[in-house]
Amino acid sequence: GMYRLILLPQAFRIILPTLTNEFMTIFKNTSVALTIGLVELTATAREINENTFRTFEAYGVVTLVYLAIALVAWLLMYWIERAAQLPSLASGSARK
Repeated sequence: GMYRLILLPQAFRIILPTLTNEFMTIFKNTSVALTIGLVELTATAREINENTFRTFEAYGVVTLVYLAIALVAWLLMYWIERAAQLPSLASGSARK
């Protein structure tokens, strides 16, 4: 009773920012989101560059795709943080 209704919601609010950072680190360092990770995108850009000699276009598109995926992940975690935030702490002023 007490754990589920009191302690777990408080713990969730405390760990959520750290969880967001860990999620972004995992995304950056592994293959996430339909096996599209930074390493795969970079390898693909390198291959396109070797075949077409269009360096700017290849790395530009890779950068935009990675940025779009990272922003979507960040927005999702931001919305979760906002939904879990206590109303009294949302304005930045805690009661004394």
